[in-house]
Amino acid sequence: MKEMLVSWDILRNANFSPIFFLQGDFGIGNLKIVLRSLNKDFQGNIRATFCNSSIPTEPYIVEKDIEGTSIDIKIPDEVLQRFGKVFCRLILRSQDKTKILGSIQEIYFHVVEKKDWELLEPLLPSDEKQYVQDVVDELYEILLNSKGELKEYADSLKENLTIDVMSLDDARKIIEKYKNRKGEEKI
Repeated sequence: MKEMLVSWDILRNANFSPIFFLQGDFGIGNLKIVLRSLNKDFQGNIRATFCNSSIPTEPYIVEKDIEGTSIDIKIPDEVLQRFGKVFCRLILRSQDKTKILGSIQEIYFHVVEKKDWELLEPLLPSDEKQYVQDVVDELYEILLNSKGELKEYADSLKENLTIDVMSLDDARKIIEKYKNRKGEEKI
């Protein structure tokens, strides 16, 4: 299971850190929402509307009755079929669904294109897979924003790790080696 934690103070905005899913990661995605500034005995309904940026005309809605201040919402597999940024709008309503108590639109996560992940997979050591996946997720976000940030991040990794780290040039050569081998058997 891969969870994205959302802490939502209904009097303010939600706090969250966007996470990454691999295109086709069906059945493992979950939003774990913790509601703040709400009575512990609260009873109501929450609606999550998901929309993938690559198919903006196809929103998917999940509704759940809730009791208390914590709820888990399964991310629909449909939004994980294509890569892109997935936006989620949350609406909190009273038990009778007539009164909206709060809504936000800033929640989002990313779906990474499968072929991008396949380029990186040969570089992932199996015994450190979770740590390396977190690093790859962070690198992907940095690549989207700034190549200068990527160099700074790689340099900070070199300083923080006691093991040898390949240079950016070495990594680029390995990626180039695997990039054009789609459909071929990898060694």
